[in-house]
Amino acid sequence: MIDWADLNFIPEEFECRCGCGQMGMDHNFLQTLQDVRTSYGRVMNVSSGYRCAAHPIEARKIERGGKPGSHYSGKAVDILVSGEAALELLRVALAHPNVKGIGVNQKGAHSSHFIHIDTLTEPNRPTIWSY
Repeated sequence: MIDWADLNFIPEEFECRCGCGQMGMDHNFLQTLQDVRTSYGRVMNVSSGYRCAAHPIEARKIERGGKPGSHYSGKAVDILVSGEAALELLRVALAHPNVKGIGVNQKGAHSSHFIHIDTLTEPNRPTIWSY
């Protein structure tokens, strides 16, 4: 059971945005995210947390013959961040031993820049990538 009182986040931030409202976040992932947040020392705005199998992004992966991604596992989040704040978040995430995957999207509209953080330990997957 997740004790939200110990976190700088609220459950609604992590709900699937497809309209179903599911929230299947992994407790250990949320603790890692809180550790990153504490080290980062700034507000972290979640743009994507849990995604159910019907979420358009996850559904496309399945339609293409793949499996749902890290967000479906409840072990990933996208944080809206750009500029110097993005660089600092990247530094903090790279230094955290439980963070296993980092995706960087800093192109396009400034309001859509994000850093993806996950704790998946699947073999043969990238550690860091750009979108």
